Amino acid sequence: VLDASLPNEKKVLVPFSKDCGEDEECINDLTLSAQADLKDNGVDPHIVKPNEKKFSLAIKLINQKENAYNSRIVVIFSENIYFAEVEQNDQCMPSRTNVTCKVGYPFLAPGAEVSFTIKFEFNTSHLLGNVDLCLEATSDSSEQNETLGDNKVDISIPVLYEAGLFITRTVKDQHFKIAANDTIPDVIKSIEEIGDAVDIIYMIHNDEVFPISHLRMTIKFPYVSPANNTLLYLTGLTFSSNNTVSCHDTQFMDPLKIQSENHHKPSAEEEHLVKTVGICKSNAGCANFFCTIAPSSLIQFNMSLRIWKPSFVKARFNSIGLDITATLTIKESPLVILNKEWKRTTITLTVSKESHGGVPIWVIILSVLAGLLLLSLVIFALWMAGFFRRPLKEKM
Repeated sequence: VLDASLPNEKKVLVPFSKDCGEDEECINDLTLSAQADLKDNGVDPHIVKPNEKKFSLAIKLINQKENAYNSRIVVIFSENIYFAEVEQNDQCMPSRTNVTCKVGYPFLAPGAEVSFTIKFEFNTSHLLGNVDLCLEATSDSSEQNETLGDNKVDISIPVLYEAGLFITRTVKDQHFKIAANDTIPDVIKSIEEIGDAVDIIYMIHNDEVFPISHLRMTIKFPYVSPANNTLLYLTGLTFSSNNTVSCHDTQFMDPLKIQSENHHKPSAEEEHLVKTVGICKSNAGCANFFCTIAPSSLIQFNMSLRIWKPSFVKARFNSIGLDITATLTIKESPLVILNKEWKRTTITLTVSKESHGGVPIWVIILSVLAGLLLLSLVIFALWMAGFFRRPLKEKM
């Protein structure tokens, strides 16, 4: 039971010495240093990858003079990152764009050194072209003006963001043969009569970590040869239904409009096809068009072509490769980039042609000569072994 006559408070004096010399004024000299583990070579921006969104800021504070009372470090950071955690310091108070950490509380002694690490994570919904960090060390003690220059550290690192996006493809057949006795039809009445079908399925995978406005998919394939003979004929393009798509393919999509009511009479010029004709870097006759795609987590793109058989029946060649290349680019999102190894894929179709006349005559001649030489060697070996010598009959 409380007694109302007893005092309700008690004062206790604790002896305390600032230990600041005879003048009792503490003059400290704080030296602050900081280093972020972001790649900064002064030329190329740091690439933020989807699975590497965190980074560390190593901080060191040294007091080179008298006690620094209530020393603290304030870190102000840009809005494209946020505070994640701190290591080796449990006296940090974060807010939306800054964090204040007490250091060496209640004072940082002369010659003392304190190090700790703050971890940040990139804000995927607020992309900026630089990571900015402004650090300042202060205390309740005094510091001379000439030593204040090393109390601040400013860090600014340019960054780009790598989209977690890549493209894969599947194709049923990649090898096609032209028979030695194949002929060119007088009239092509349907797409099926053009030649073998090439059906390619592209899958665009997107983890949607960083926002993307639009994707562009560029397709290149060998369309005509140097003699203006058609090589590959585009017959169809379809996308998964949940993607808004616009394709600029009018020039190459079934330009002859072949159908039962609209026949086509093929006419191919005889020519010699070299291997570079199927590589679009070397062939001016390549088709080149693009489609603009609204991004989602998974996009399916189907492309159908036909090997233009009359051109290959008429041409002189043994085997040739036709490269079909699909390349992804990001539009209207300048801070988001694609991994160079994942943004392009190439399919090589191999077309080979059987030779006329069976075995070449030079092969037959060499085979006969080799056979005669081998027979001569066998006969010579038998003769040397005495196989052809007959014993003389004993005289009666």
